[in-house]
Amino acid sequence: MGEGLPAGPLAIELEEQAAVSRSVDETGTTIRTTAADDTVAELHIPERALSRAATITVTPVSELRGLPASGPMLAAVQLEPHGLSFARPLTLRLTIPTSVDPEAVLAYTYDERENDESVAFVPVGSFDEATSTARLTLYHFSGAGIAIGDTNDIRSNLAGIGEKFRQQAAIAQ
Repeated sequence: MGEGLPAGPLAIELEEQAAVSRSVDETGTTIRTTAADDTVAELHIPERALSRAATITVTPVSELRGLPASGPMLAAVQLEPHGLSFARPLTLRLTIPTSVDPEAVLAYTYDERENDESVAFVPVGSFDEATSTARLTLYHFSGAGIAIGDTNDIRSNLAGIGEKFRQQAAIAQ
């Protein structure tokens, strides 16, 4: 990790009161929640992404300590059930209540399993500076978010990415 980056395992604080759960079948849906800081998370699950019904939960993250980025977390959500994969990619839109330099926005996914916390920086599909909205493409459930950082954060992070995350990053490009 680069200079000034937080060390240690991930410590995640969720906004359980803002969690939204919905039963989703093969027809798909969009799930929307708003965090205490007015960040809006919108998860679009397209038609035929699931082969059978599942209960999907989107929970805003209020704090994520241990993120290997040189700047702060801007927004994040925990997506459950953990590890669920999809036949078609999902779109996660995160709209933050403040303006930021779009060149400094890093998207990431994280996986918090027992004794194995991993963070992978992934390409932001797009960041609309006018609306402060990031668009991420997801292929499985763990956690996802955006932070302020730079290319050194990405280089430092790539060496430690697990195979699942390496595949997701390659597909998203």
